[in-house]
Amino acid sequence: GQSRVLRVLPVEDGSWVGGLLGRAFVVEPASDRVGIRVRPVEGDAVPGGGGAVSAGTTVGTVQLPPEGNPVLLLPDHATLGGYRVGAVVISADWGELGRCRPGDTLELAPVGLEEADEARRALRRAVADAVVGSYPLRAG
Repeated sequence: GQSRVLRVLPVEDGSWVGGLLGRAFVVEPASDRVGIRVRPVEGDAVPGGGGAVSAGTTVGTVQLPPEGNPVLLLPDHATLGGYRVGAVVISADWGELGRCRPGDTLELAPVGLEEADEARRALRRAVADAVVGSYPLRAG
């Protein structure tokens, strides 16, 4: 499988969040359009998982269910979640998140708001530069 690094914004204080960051995880076959299920390549599950007060979720939310194997939410996720949230994949990396397949390994790398914002702007510039020509396009 591929090896991927996903940049994330940590969203909770607490020692358990460190168990998510800078660590290799493997994508599980049970992943689907709701979420990418991962488990640590080495060592135990991430401690500190479990229920929490329901809160809004978005694509890229990293939830930690009670068994301690994170779930990274994808487009068909529920609008509310009841698991603890440790981080959110930055929007500039959602394309990379969507390419994760069973057997791939991934690492969650923490970034700050400024780096996340610059990555989003860089992606928008790259997409804008990829389109050349005037609109509307005409045949011939």
